[in-house]
Amino acid sequence: MIFADQYCHASLRSGFTLSGAEIVFFKHNNFKDCEEKIKKYSSKVKKLLVMESVYSMDGNIGDLPKAKSLC
Repeated sequence: MIFADQYCHASLRSGFTLSGAEIVFFKHNNFKDCEEKIKKYSSKVKKLLVMESVYSMDGNIGDLPKAKSLC
């Protein structure tokens, strides 16, 4: 199961689709929303958290320390 920031680049989204995994998007840079969705949707499945360090279209910086602590 992939948990991904809603602002992930289209190339990542294509990879998600090709992987065949179930995809759950969380609000941009909102790790409280991410944590809630992880608790809600995942039981004993493998999980992957995907985000970007720099969102090129908006110039936003991803909060990698928060993502790491959530993982």
